[in-house]
Amino acid sequence: MKQTYNATLVKALAKKYKISPRYVRYCLKGERSPCFADKIKKDYKRFIRKIEGIIEKECKSL
Repeated sequence: MKQTYNATLVKALAKKYKISPRYVRYCLKGERSPCFADKIKKDYKRFIRKIEGIIEKECKSL
């Protein structure tokens, strides 16, 4: 099954690291060098957790 990533977050990480969104997706898939890719994966997971927390908080307040 095709893995999808949050496009806004991918663009933000690309901007942060001054790389292309395509390269960010390659790193997230594990198709690039481990040391730099691990840093991007860690950031992506951290931001996704924050986003999910905000969504959950908003849903509970409705």
